[in-house]
Amino acid sequence: MRVSGITYFTPQKRSFRKPLKIVLLAIVLVLFLIAGISGYTAWLITHPDRTEPGSIPGGLDGASEVTFNDSSGKYSLNGWFFAAEGGTGVIITVHGHGGNRLIFRDATSKFIGEMQSSGWSVLAFDLRNSGNSGGNISSLGYNERNDVLSAVNYVKKLDYENIVLLGCSTGASASLFASALSPDVDAVVADTPYHDMRTFLYDTLRTYTRLPSFPFDFAVPVMVNLFSGIDSYKIAAGGSDTIAKRDLPVLFIHSSRDSLIPIAASKKLLSLYSVGSARCRLWETDATGHASSFVQLEQSYVLNVSRFLMEIFGDNSLSDEP
Repeated sequence: MRVSGITYFTPQKRSFRKPLKIVLLAIVLVLFLIAGISGYTAWLITHPDRTEPGSIPGGLDGASEVTFNDSSGKYSLNGWFFAAEGGTGVIITVHGHGGNRLIFRDATSKFIGEMQSSGWSVLAFDLRNSGNSGGNISSLGYNERNDVLSAVNYVKKLDYENIVLLGCSTGASASLFASALSPDVDAVVADTPYHDMRTFLYDTLRTYTRLPSFPFDFAVPVMVNLFSGIDSYKIAAGGSDTIAKRDLPVLFIHSSRDSLIPIAASKKLLSLYSVGSARCRLWETDATGHASSFVQLEQSYVLNVSRFLMEIFGDNSLSDEP
């Protein structure tokens, strides 16, 4: 502005609206990116690829195909039953996340044969969203506890006196969840269970992804909860008050070198379950990888499981009939 030969400069007001919009847009884009990555990761966790179990392994006696409904009646659970001649006890095997009724993969038939020779029948079945069973969501063992309970009810109708759950990884956790709800479960063999799901999810993210802890340690579990309908922050394998009041024998099997779930998880569970039962113990192995004790230590595994069953049931797994 010019007045009487003098030029005055009027300062212009700077607008902060445009930079603010850019910042807000960047924040929104980052949030969408976090949500997208978290959602995709959670989807993979709750929708693992199915692996077909194939045909019944040869060389095993008393084998048959079985089908029973889940507790809700919405879908069927499929498996194999291997009857032991003269036996009055049954072992229900519960596989881990993304697995199927072949709990120890190709070595499963060896385990079943060993148990049959000791008088134990075996029920091997596919959990929901696994193998040939129905369902389309996996929940890391929590909702699967209802599938285990359905398996317990199935063998109970066959008039078996002693019912044992043998679970591996998240299947071990599902077995512990189910045992807290069913008085018909007489003992559990928990091979590499997690102590609480929140820590297990953290360990899974760190082991199988390169995602930074912040913000994905929070965002991914939120998405897992959304997809599976659970609250992973509150789920603990030994969280039921029923456990402390019940004399439930449990054999924990865990490697000090496990690549996913640290052995501290089983040690914490052992301390908790021992409150109600003096017949709980931990067999610590040195197998490498995750939940690989049977595959790498086959003879020792069978020996420890057999000793545990003998300690709890004596010769009750075998009928006195000639």
